Amino acid sequence: MSDKNGQGKEPFEGVDNSALLQAMKETKEKKSKEAEWKVLTELEKAAFVTPAIVSKEEDGGMHIQFMTIKDQDGKQFLPAFTSDEELKKYRKDVNLQVIKCRLEQYIDVITSDEKGPFALVVDPYGENVVLTREFLASIKEYSIKEDFSKVTYIDEDVHPEEMEKTLKEFFDAEGTVDKAYFQLLERGGEIYLMLVLDNKYPDAASEEEIQKLRRNLFDRTADKIKPEFLRSVFCDMQFTITDSRSDTGKEIVEIREAFYTRG
Repeated sequence: MSDKNGQGKEPFEGVDNSALLQAMKETKEKKSKEAEWKVLTELEKAAFVTPAIVSKEEDGGMHIQFMTIKDQDGKQFLPAFTSDEELKKYRKDVNLQVIKCRLEQYIDVITSDEKGPFALVVDPYGENVVLTREFLASIKEYSIKEDFSKVTYIDEDVHPEEMEKTLKEFFDAEGTVDKAYFQLLERGGEIYLMLVLDNKYPDAASEEEIQKLRRNLFDRTADKIKPEFLRSVFCDMQFTITDSRSDTGKEIVEIREAFYTRG
Protein backbone atom coordinates (compact mmCIF):
# COMPACT_ATOMS: atom_id res chain seq x y z
CA MET A 1 0.00 0.00 0.00
CA SER A 2 1.33 3.43 -0.87
CA ASP A 3 0.87 7.00 0.24
CA LYS A 4 2.17 9.93 -1.80
CA ASN A 5 1.15 12.66 0.61
CA GLY A 6 4.19 12.47 2.84
CA GLN A 7 2.22 11.17 5.82
CA GLY A 8 4.24 10.26 8.83
CA LYS A 9 7.08 12.69 8.23
CA GLU A 10 6.33 14.72 11.35
CA PRO A 11 8.57 13.54 14.21
CA PHE A 12 6.65 12.64 17.34
CA GLU A 13 9.58 12.66 19.68
CA GLY A 14 8.95 12.45 23.38
CA VAL A 15 5.50 10.87 23.04
CA ASP A 16 4.79 8.41 25.83
CA ASN A 17 2.32 5.60 25.00
CA SER A 18 2.32 4.12 28.50
CA ALA A 19 -1.25 5.34 29.14
CA LEU A 20 -2.45 3.64 25.95
CA LEU A 21 -0.66 0.40 26.82
CA GLN A 22 -2.26 0.40 30.26
CA ALA A 23 -5.69 1.14 28.76
CA MET A 24 -5.35 -1.73 26.25
CA LYS A 25 -4.38 -4.09 29.05
CA GLU A 26 -7.32 -3.01 31.20
CA THR A 27 -9.90 -3.36 28.43
CA LYS A 28 -8.94 -7.02 28.00
CA GLU A 29 -9.13 -7.61 31.73
CA LYS A 30 -12.30 -5.65 32.52
CA LYS A 31 -14.14 -5.87 29.17
CA SER A 32 -16.20 -2.80 30.06
CA LYS A 33 -17.42 0.13 27.93
CA GLU A 34 -15.49 2.52 30.17
CA ALA A 35 -12.25 0.63 29.51
CA GLU A 36 -12.91 0.55 25.75
CA TRP A 37 -13.63 4.27 25.76
CA LYS A 38 -10.34 4.92 27.55
CA VAL A 39 -8.49 3.00 24.82
CA LEU A 40 -10.09 5.13 22.10
CA THR A 41 -9.30 8.32 23.96
CA GLU A 42 -5.64 7.34 24.34
CA LEU A 43 -5.45 6.20 20.70
CA GLU A 44 -6.23 9.79 19.68
CA LYS A 45 -3.26 11.04 21.70
CA ALA A 46 -0.76 8.36 20.69
CA ALA A 47 2.03 8.32 18.11
CA PHE A 48 2.96 5.02 16.49
CA VAL A 49 5.87 3.56 14.55
CA THR A 50 5.11 1.71 11.32
CA PRO A 51 7.31 -0.28 8.92
CA ALA A 52 7.41 1.20 5.42
CA ILE A 53 9.50 1.68 2.32
CA VAL A 54 10.20 5.37 1.72
CA SER A 55 11.63 6.67 -1.55
CA LYS A 56 12.06 10.03 -3.25
CA GLU A 57 10.03 10.94 -6.32
CA GLU A 58 11.11 13.01 -9.32
CA ASP A 59 9.16 16.03 -8.12
CA GLY A 60 11.03 15.97 -4.81
CA GLY A 61 8.16 14.48 -2.85
CA MET A 62 8.25 11.28 -0.83
CA HIS A 63 6.62 8.00 -1.81
CA ILE A 64 5.63 5.93 1.22
CA GLN A 65 4.65 2.28 0.87
CA PHE A 66 3.19 0.94 4.09
CA MET A 67 3.88 -2.69 4.92
CA THR A 68 0.91 -4.91 5.76
CA ILE A 69 0.37 -8.23 7.48
CA LYS A 70 -2.21 -10.96 6.75
CA ASP A 71 -4.30 -13.19 8.95
CA GLN A 72 -5.11 -16.86 8.27
CA ASP A 73 -8.03 -15.84 6.04
CA GLY A 74 -5.81 -13.67 3.87
CA LYS A 75 -7.20 -10.34 5.14
CA GLN A 76 -4.68 -7.50 5.11
CA PHE A 77 -4.03 -5.37 8.18
CA LEU A 78 -1.99 -2.20 8.55
CA PRO A 79 0.19 -2.61 11.66
CA ALA A 80 0.89 0.18 14.13
CA PHE A 81 3.39 -0.30 16.93
CA THR A 82 3.37 1.59 20.22
CA SER A 83 7.10 1.21 20.84
CA ASP A 84 10.39 0.08 19.32
CA GLU A 85 10.11 -3.06 21.45
CA GLU A 86 6.84 -4.04 19.78
CA LEU A 87 8.23 -3.14 16.35
CA LYS A 88 11.15 -5.55 16.87
CA LYS A 89 8.63 -8.41 16.95
CA TYR A 90 7.93 -7.66 13.27
CA ARG A 91 10.12 -9.23 10.58
CA LYS A 92 13.55 -7.67 10.03
CA ASP A 93 14.35 -6.31 6.58
CA VAL A 94 17.41 -4.33 5.58
CA ASN A 95 15.30 -2.26 3.13
CA LEU A 96 12.64 -1.56 5.70
CA GLN A 97 12.32 1.91 7.17
CA VAL A 98 10.22 3.18 10.02
CA ILE A 99 7.91 6.18 9.98
CA LYS A 100 5.85 7.71 12.76
CA CYS A 101 2.11 8.31 12.41
CA ARG A 102 -0.95 9.47 14.28
CA LEU A 103 -4.27 7.63 14.30
CA GLU A 104 -5.83 10.19 11.94
CA GLN A 105 -3.19 9.38 9.32
CA TYR A 106 -3.91 5.65 9.45
CA ILE A 107 -7.61 6.45 9.18
CA ASP A 108 -7.03 8.46 6.00
CA VAL A 109 -4.97 5.66 4.45
CA ILE A 110 -7.35 2.81 5.30
CA THR A 111 -10.65 4.56 4.56
CA SER A 112 -9.44 5.97 1.23
CA ASP A 113 -9.04 2.56 -0.43
CA GLU A 114 -11.67 -0.17 -0.07
CA LYS A 115 -9.27 -2.64 -1.68
CA GLY A 116 -6.57 -1.82 0.83
CA PRO A 117 -6.10 -3.09 4.40
CA PHE A 118 -9.22 -4.42 6.12
CA ALA A 119 -8.27 -2.84 9.44
CA LEU A 120 -5.61 -1.21 11.59
CA VAL A 121 -4.03 -3.50 14.18
CA VAL A 122 -2.16 -1.99 17.12
CA ASP A 123 0.71 -4.11 18.45
CA PRO A 124 -0.26 -7.25 16.47
CA TYR A 125 2.27 -9.37 18.37
CA GLY A 126 1.29 -7.91 21.74
CA GLU A 127 -2.11 -6.59 22.81
CA ASN A 128 -3.42 -7.06 19.23
CA VAL A 129 -6.11 -4.33 19.20
CA VAL A 130 -8.00 -4.38 15.86
CA LEU A 131 -9.86 -1.34 14.47
CA THR A 132 -11.90 -2.15 11.34
CA ARG A 133 -12.23 0.12 8.31
CA GLU A 134 -15.90 0.73 9.10
CA PHE A 135 -15.09 1.72 12.66
CA LEU A 136 -12.26 4.00 11.56
CA ALA A 137 -14.63 5.68 9.09
CA SER A 138 -17.02 6.47 11.95
CA ILE A 139 -14.14 8.00 13.92
CA LYS A 140 -13.19 10.09 10.90
CA GLU A 141 -16.66 11.60 10.64
CA TYR A 142 -17.27 12.00 14.37
CA SER A 143 -13.83 12.33 15.89
CA ILE A 144 -13.56 10.69 19.36
CA LYS A 145 -11.18 13.44 20.27
CA GLU A 146 -13.67 16.22 19.46
CA ASP A 147 -10.93 18.78 19.63
CA PHE A 148 -12.55 21.52 21.68
CA SER A 149 -9.57 21.76 24.01
CA LYS A 150 -9.10 25.47 23.33
CA VAL A 151 -12.60 26.87 23.56
CA THR A 152 -14.33 29.60 25.48
CA TYR A 153 -17.79 28.88 26.82
CA ILE A 154 -20.06 31.82 26.09
CA ASP A 155 -22.04 32.53 29.23
CA GLU A 156 -25.34 33.00 27.51
CA ASP A 157 -28.40 30.85 28.15
CA VAL A 158 -29.55 30.11 24.59
CA HIS A 159 -33.01 28.76 23.82
CA PRO A 160 -33.69 28.40 20.08
CA GLU A 161 -37.41 27.76 20.55
CA GLU A 162 -38.25 26.17 17.21
CA MET A 163 -35.25 23.85 17.36
CA GLU A 164 -36.03 22.90 20.94
CA LYS A 165 -39.66 22.14 20.06
CA THR A 166 -38.64 19.91 17.14
CA LEU A 167 -36.00 18.13 19.19
CA LYS A 168 -38.31 17.51 22.14
CA GLU A 169 -40.80 15.77 19.84
CA PHE A 170 -38.02 13.82 18.15
CA PHE A 171 -36.39 12.70 21.41
CA ASP A 172 -39.74 11.63 22.88
CA ALA A 173 -40.27 9.36 19.88
CA GLU A 174 -36.62 8.28 19.56
CA GLY A 175 -36.49 6.90 23.07
CA THR A 176 -32.77 6.86 24.03
CA VAL A 177 -32.06 10.51 24.86
CA ASP A 178 -32.62 11.34 28.54
CA LYS A 179 -31.50 14.98 28.47
CA ALA A 180 -30.30 17.56 25.93
CA TYR A 181 -28.43 20.85 26.27
CA PHE A 182 -27.44 23.81 24.07
CA GLN A 183 -24.18 25.71 24.57
CA LEU A 184 -22.46 28.52 22.67
CA LEU A 185 -18.69 28.14 22.22
CA GLU A 186 -15.93 30.28 20.72
CA ARG A 187 -12.88 28.67 19.16
CA GLY A 188 -10.36 30.23 16.81
CA GLY A 189 -12.55 33.26 16.22
CA GLU A 190 -15.57 31.14 15.22
CA ILE A 191 -18.80 30.74 17.16
CA TYR A 192 -20.29 27.28 17.55
CA LEU A 193 -23.74 26.21 18.65
CA MET A 194 -23.23 22.84 20.32
CA LEU A 195 -25.97 20.34 21.10
CA VAL A 196 -25.09 17.89 23.88
CA LEU A 197 -27.05 14.65 24.23
CA ASP A 198 -27.18 12.64 27.43
CA ASN A 199 -28.38 9.32 26.09
CA LYS A 200 -28.35 5.60 26.75
CA TYR A 201 -26.57 2.83 24.88
CA PRO A 202 -27.24 -0.91 25.29
CA ASP A 203 -25.35 -2.36 28.25
CA ALA A 204 -24.02 -5.26 26.18
CA ALA A 205 -22.89 -3.10 23.23
CA SER A 206 -19.21 -3.04 22.32
CA GLU A 207 -17.43 0.27 21.80
CA GLU A 208 -17.58 -0.25 18.04
CA GLU A 209 -21.34 -0.83 18.21
CA ILE A 210 -21.74 2.25 20.40
CA GLN A 211 -19.89 4.38 17.86
CA LYS A 212 -22.24 3.18 15.10
CA LEU A 213 -25.28 3.99 17.25
CA ARG A 214 -23.74 7.35 18.15
CA ARG A 215 -23.12 8.23 14.53
CA ASN A 216 -26.64 7.18 13.55
CA LEU A 217 -28.22 9.24 16.33
CA PHE A 218 -26.15 12.32 15.44
CA ASP A 219 -27.07 11.97 11.76
CA ARG A 220 -30.79 11.65 12.46
CA THR A 221 -30.73 14.52 14.95
CA ALA A 222 -28.90 16.79 12.50
CA ASP A 223 -31.36 15.95 9.71
CA LYS A 224 -34.31 16.65 11.99
CA ILE A 225 -33.02 20.03 13.19
CA LYS A 226 -31.60 21.32 9.90
CA PRO A 227 -34.69 23.23 8.61
CA GLU A 228 -35.15 25.15 11.86
CA PHE A 229 -31.42 25.80 12.19
CA LEU A 230 -31.21 27.34 8.71
CA ARG A 231 -34.12 29.64 9.51
CA SER A 232 -32.78 30.66 12.92
CA VAL A 233 -30.54 33.51 14.03
CA PHE A 234 -27.82 30.88 14.56
CA CYS A 235 -27.61 29.93 10.86
CA ASP A 236 -24.28 31.73 10.35
CA MET A 237 -22.65 29.77 13.19
CA GLN A 238 -20.98 26.39 13.10
CA PHE A 239 -23.26 23.65 14.43
CA THR A 240 -21.93 20.55 16.15
CA ILE A 241 -23.29 17.64 18.18
CA THR A 242 -21.64 15.65 20.93
CA ASP A 243 -22.77 13.54 23.84
CA SER A 244 -22.04 13.40 27.56
CA ARG A 245 -19.32 10.78 26.99
CA SER A 246 -16.97 13.41 25.54
CA ASP A 247 -14.92 15.70 27.79
CA THR A 248 -16.66 18.80 26.41
CA GLY A 249 -20.07 17.20 26.82
CA LYS A 250 -19.36 16.31 30.43
CA GLU A 251 -18.40 19.91 31.21
CA ILE A 252 -21.49 21.37 29.56
CA VAL A 253 -23.77 18.98 31.45
CA GLU A 254 -22.25 20.37 34.65
CA ILE A 255 -22.72 24.07 33.83
CA ARG A 256 -26.00 24.14 31.87
CA GLU A 257 -29.61 23.25 32.55
CA ALA A 258 -31.19 20.80 30.15
CA PHE A 259 -33.81 22.15 27.75
CA TYR A 260 -35.09 18.59 27.37
CA THR A 261 -35.63 15.97 30.07
CA ARG A 262 -37.39 12.72 29.34
CA GLY A 263 -40.64 12.56 31.26
